[in-house]
Amino acid sequence: MVPEVISKGSVDGSEVKQRVKGETVVLNYLEVKLAIEGRLFGHDSRAFVVYGHARGGTNILWNALGAHPRVLNCGHELNQLFAATVWFRLVRKLPWLMRVTWIRKVFSEHVTKSIWASLDNGCLGEIAPGEVYTVEQLAHAHVGYKGVNLDGGCHAALCGVHGEVVPIFLLRHPVGVLAGHVKRGFSFDVAAARYEQTLNKMLQLAESSQDFVAVDFANLVQAPFDVAELVFVQLNLSPASPHALRFKAKRRMSEDGHVVMEGLQENAHYWADRVEVGALLDPALKAPLPREVDLLGRASGFSESRLVQLVEQYEAALLTLHAEVVE
Repeated sequence: MVPEVISKGSVDGSEVKQRVKGETVVLNYLEVKLAIEGRLFGHDSRAFVVYGHARGGTNILWNALGAHPRVLNCGHELNQLFAATVWFRLVRKLPWLMRVTWIRKVFSEHVTKSIWASLDNGCLGEIAPGEVYTVEQLAHAHVGYKGVNLDGGCHAALCGVHGEVVPIFLLRHPVGVLAGHVKRGFSFDVAAARYEQTLNKMLQLAESSQDFVAVDFANLVQAPFDVAELVFVQLNLSPASPHALRFKAKRRMSEDGHVVMEGLQENAHYWADRVEVGALLDPALKAPLPREVDLLGRASGFSESRLVQLVEQYEAALLTLHAEVVE
């Protein structure tokens, strides 16, 4: 059952009321703010960040993991969070600044506002289909972040806000990632350089991290529920077996650059069980599609030897990071 939004809330303390199963749950921003900042941030708090390539499927994994009842996804990506003020942009370059109490407090409030806004965005405010968060559940949640390309540079700053931040690396075959860039007007060599830089950044971050999780995009689209369960186990989140996952509808660009949207509202979030997920994810994406290979071959600056090099780097990264494999 979709919660009925009775009134729209704001960050000035007004209320958002949602009717669930005949009862009314009232969420007040100030109450949520105190609960979240008291527990979601600080030495005992836990968070994770999904890192990967732009056009690499990070939205799929991030939203799927955010469906766990003990996970609360931040409403904005890292590049949006850290671009909000001059101070945050400076913290990204000088992460030790996050030790400054007032900077840490301002950033925590910024994240809290982003979370609050997302709670009133359709099923993002639900811990399961038809069930909304309570303040107590919000206070004990893990915060889920997402970053693409070189956003791994924000990781040290996040570690200054949370007691534990686990990086989750989403690896995808270069053909799919590069094809997504070429469709949007990038030359092959620019797309290849971005792919390599992002992959190297993830490897560097893994080397400096005590704990991390790696996921292969091919496994994610083939068996999203199994992948989510493996990640939940790694993060010590229970229950580990999800009954439904959440996905965000994104536009698909055809080979000729036209945008295609089929039957879903763009940027809306949808719950899907193990049967329904087939309508939202295409298992064929687990391997490079012939049309993507052909598209790259016709791209400006295409180099077959360069593509082979990137494929080798991707395969080596899968082994190095011990990416979770779904049998």
